[in-house]
Amino acid sequence: MIAKIGGAAVAETQFVIQVNALPLAVTRGPSGTKVDLHLKGVGWTETKRIYHVVYDNAYAGYACGFNTGATS
Repeated sequence: MIAKIGGAAVAETQFVIQVNALPLAVTRGPSGTKVDLHLKGVGWTETKRIYHVVYDNAYAGYACGFNTGATS
């Protein structure tokens, strides 16, 4: 990111958006209980938007982020 005044660069910096997983609504239940994952800040490239889900030390599936076009 570059800040400009009158077309001249006056400052430059970088930033990183960190992925955040919201708390799960389900904390316990019988085998087969469905769980929804809500991630924020996932990447938009093919390799940065895919996350593997591990539960009880076993592969449970994957999560894939996408852009909703939201402004907030």
